[in-house]
Amino acid sequence: MSNAHVLCFKAIASFVGDLNEVFGELEPNRPLKLYYKILEQITFTHQVAIEKNIAIFKKFIQANELGILKKDFSLFNETKLVYSEKAFIDFEYIFENAKNNVVEEIWPHLLTIMAIINPESKARELLSEMRALTRMDACDHVYPNTSSSGSETAVISNLVSKIQKHVNLENSANPMDVVLQMMQSGAFNEIVQELSQSMQNGEIDIAGLVSSLGQFENVETD
Repeated sequence: MSNAHVLCFKAIASFVGDLNEVFGELEPNRPLKLYYKILEQITFTHQVAIEKNIAIFKKFIQANELGILKKDFSLFNETKLVYSEKAFIDFEYIFENAKNNVVEEIWPHLLTIMAIINPESKARELLSEMRALTRMDACDHVYPNTSSSGSETAVISNLVSKIQKHVNLENSANPMDVVLQMMQSGAFNEIVQELSQSMQNGEIDIAGLVSSLGQFENVETD
């Protein structure tokens, strides 16, 4: 599983978790809460489940790309992100019932996921602009780490160093050889754990990590 898949799933889980905190107990039949509980059970060994969720979000974001980029729900072509008949996100319900400050926190989540799924979109550029405005306003309620803009770059540099330490890149032309070397050496699990810890500690956020990367590989799903 690629680093982009791991990061994308983390972004999805973070987004759904934040939505669940606000709306999970409010919706009729609680479809959002059920979807969140399903995501909680998925680990990074569940590759098929991860790819299924990425594919669901990819389809939803592609259908609503213009609305997300313009941050305008009225431009959405699809209003439900459906995992199953009983587990889904009803964005019409969410936008109708969300307070303004909650709505403003939804867009960075969607833009972050879009930036990972489609690096060619303008999502990463918009995220960078939003972070710059946040720093100018000295407001960190959406991006808690804007005061330390070098954190994400330092994390990326550290990850690259770990890969170089455990993998012979010069003699590994095949990407699968690189992945196998990382898994055999334990570097892959170590990288995922360190990334998770940095996010949990508030040292970095996913949006900042995305906007700090020079480029992302495309996330391919069936």
